[in-house]
Amino acid sequence: MKLREVRDILDAEVITGDANLEKEIKYAFAADLLSDVLTFSRGPGALLITGITHPQVIYAANTIDLGAILFVRGKRPNEATLQLAIENQI
Repeated sequence: MKLREVRDILDAEVITGDANLEKEIKYAFAADLLSDVLTFSRGPGALLITGITHPQVIYAANTIDLGAILFVRGKRPNEATLQLAIENQI
């Protein structure tokens, strides 16, 4: 499924721009510990559902080639995390 479809189904706000909405999302998983993010990802193209908003989540996402991150429970990343996500096209 395309990231655009995920956004539409969830009525989600895209906070890093619309440039990556054609990314293919192969599966999704939820985790609130970075060790779980690194352990449970099964390869590139995943959607991480999380409340982790500090910059380390972007480093982890980049390491395992995540397709996107969905921040939940009303959490919003700070400016440093947001800029890092934009730089890494996540």
